[in-house]
Amino acid sequence: QTLRWRADERVDVILSEPNAVFYALKAHYPHYLHLPDKEGHLTYWELPGRLNLGALKKLGVDPSRGYRHYVWHTEYTWQLAAPKEGAQATVLFDAAGFGWDQLSFELLELIKRIVYFTNQHYPHRAARIIVLNTPAWYGALHSMLKPIMSDVCETKLVFLSPQQVAAGDLTRWIDAANLPAQYGGKSRLQLGESRHEKAMRAFVDKANRRAGVRPVQPLAV
Repeated sequence: QTLRWRADERVDVILSEPNAVFYALKAHYPHYLHLPDKEGHLTYWELPGRLNLGALKKLGVDPSRGYRHYVWHTEYTWQLAAPKEGAQATVLFDAAGFGWDQLSFELLELIKRIVYFTNQHYPHRAARIIVLNTPAWYGALHSMLKPIMSDVCETKLVFLSPQQVAAGDLTRWIDAANLPAQYGGKSRLQLGESRHEKAMRAFVDKANRRAGVRPVQPLAV
């Protein structure tokens, strides 16, 4: 099934393609590879509370382009950032600022599509999945996603309230020296400025130049 999906989606050649929406999506839906956890796994952060759907729509970044970028980002992670066989990442979703009113039908369908492909085709890549600053309504979203989540994925979920994040509970998995200060750590390295993110930007720039593609620039907000 995965081999067929990879063929249908042209996943094996995706990193040779330009990624015109890279900077727009990084700016208007922040998501970053960052410093490793205590076990040496890369950490991967998503900040849905800073999602700006309006800006993405104005830039012509529709769900299909968002999905393609997500596949690209996943392949970059496992082919280039962490290519060792069996490599994993600690995945962190910071839900602070993300409101139920932002969850449009279009966005929910994209989330379902992403959850499905990661569960089906990369089921063992997450060492754990930590949802930070869990809002009171998250249970409703979880109920919608649970039917397409694997049992393996379900067992890796960890939920931390704003109080637990403020108390420094993340240091259970991530050393304070590698954890951004706003999450209870001591690191001054901002999300988006890790060596992996800098290498990724250089990689995208080269691919876009080679293809003669001008990147979609983020809006000033």
